[in-house]
Amino acid sequence: MDKKEILAFVAGEIEKCKKNPIYFLETYAKVLTEKDGPQPFVMYDFQKEKCIKPFLAKKRIVIIKGRQMGVSTIVAGYILWNLIFKKYFKAVIISKDREAAQGVIATIQLMIDQMPTWIMPEQKEKNKQSIGFVNKSIVSAFASSTESGRSFAVKLLIFDEAAFIESADTIYRAAMPSLSKTNGQFIMLSTPAGVGGLFAQKYLAAPENGFHAEKIMWYEMPERDEAWLKDRMLEFSEKDFSQEYGCFDASCYVTIRNSFTGFVEELTMEQLYRRLQRESDLLEWDKK
Repeated sequence: MDKKEILAFVAGEIEKCKKNPIYFLETYAKVLTEKDGPQPFVMYDFQKEKCIKPFLAKKRIVIIKGRQMGVSTIVAGYILWNLIFKKYFKAVIISKDREAAQGVIATIQLMIDQMPTWIMPEQKEKNKQSIGFVNKSIVSAFASSTESGRSFAVKLLIFDEAAFIESADTIYRAAMPSLSKTNGQFIMLSTPAGVGGLFAQKYLAAPENGFHAEKIMWYEMPERDEAWLKDRMLEFSEKDFSQEYGCFDASCYVTIRNSFTGFVEELTMEQLYRRLQRESDLLEWDKK
């Protein structure tokens, strides 16, 4: 191709990528897989349908997922797409600890390092906590604390492994005024950890609470078949498997505490439902 053809190709590709994050990520992003070295980012259907498409259409999103479903990687790619193709775009990631926060930044930086330089603005900030471009767009990642969120004027706020973030409800309340002011987007994703925290509350109350909820089960990855399940059950007890992969289905275990006696016990969601149903029936009987 001559210079004119090259410039036309570049302009056309940038326009395609700007319009479609799926095209952008599958064409130009690379990620780490079980294979050696960075590999092309080939998405599963559920990652497109239950992550990217809701990200483009909804303001408040909560995703419950099994372990190792690639959702955090999808979120990292979505953040990078916004940083590259939007000016003055500010994103913040809140994670359960420093290592998890830096892990998302590292995933974004890997994509940048493997990407053609002509497709993105010059990178001006590069460290374990933040990434920024010359177009003034930036993403920062923080471990959770009660002060997190108070000074964030962001367009995108992410709670990664939200069910395990300490004081998630406090951080959420602190961040919402500024997020509303910027008309920003809020995404929570996590494996489950009981039903009492902010993450579970928002998921179970959707969509009446304004959140769009998605559930991504372990078996939605095509390679996870009966043989895969049998191998996992050699590593996990039934309870632990339900915690890591179950996603609030009937067999998922939850921990409950009696507010009067302080007694703590673990039940499956089905057992909890049946108990609540019995108690409801007893209350109705008492009224008669």
